[in-house]
Amino acid sequence: GWISDYRYRVCSQEDGGQVLVLFADGSMNRAVFRDTVLSTGLLLFGSGLVVFCLIWFFSRRAVKPVAESYEKQKQFITDANHELKTPLTLILTNLDIAQEELGENEWLEDIRYEAGQMTGLVERLVTLSRMDEEGSRLKDEEVPFGEAVLDLVSEFEPAARKRGLRMSADVDAGVTVRGDESALRQLTGILLDNAVKYCDPDGEIRVSLTGGRRVTLSVENTYADVGQTELDRLFDRFYRADKARTSGSGYGVGLSIARAIAEKHKGKISAYRSGEKTIAFTLVL
Repeated sequence: GWISDYRYRVCSQEDGGQVLVLFADGSMNRAVFRDTVLSTGLLLFGSGLVVFCLIWFFSRRAVKPVAESYEKQKQFITDANHELKTPLTLILTNLDIAQEELGENEWLEDIRYEAGQMTGLVERLVTLSRMDEEGSRLKDEEVPFGEAVLDLVSEFEPAARKRGLRMSADVDAGVTVRGDESALRQLTGILLDNAVKYCDPDGEIRVSLTGGRRVTLSVENTYADVGQTELDRLFDRFYRADKARTSGSGYGVGLSIARAIAEKHKGKISAYRSGEKTIAFTLVL
């Protein structure tokens, strides 16, 4: 063992039963060991620092074109919003004047519908662009989420009945969360609108909300083509399961906005196959 800086060993003599204790000065060995550990640690720290600086330097150069492209894309969306708003407003204003002069007709209604679609798309693109900004912050307040979900279910029930769909809700009205009420309502509205649009004829839509440490909102609807749908791509921008992109099938950015809102609230949203002909979207906060 050791006593201070001395290493010792106890030996028993064969003759006479005497005990021999040997001591050796171990201070030099200990000093060498400490110096070795210290120099090795400094060498490893210095090498790691050099490697980190090299990775940081080269990664910045490698990522710079991607970052610039991303910033230009966001700037383009913002600029496009300003450039498109004015002509869209003029189109809709001139439509009102034309209808007063010519009366109602299907061509003017078609123009109004398409102008409205384009206006909605521009607004959603701007919303996505704002969500992507790192400095953008949502409100942090107590939100009666259960009541908000019930309100939105009531709003979408007439549209569901008009399409012959059955809508049921199992919602805990007392559930509250912290966040931005307007954004959470928008997220829930996107999920309900998506369910109404893509639910099979004579199908069913089920909405549930449970509280606790993890607040979970689930929206399910019957969808026969769920087996052929790329569920992992549903949240990509401009991706739509409707390959034909038929009129009324949406803009293709709604679920992207829903994911952005969920991430801003430190939550997670996912799509999965709930049954043989059922698709489900789940939000966890």
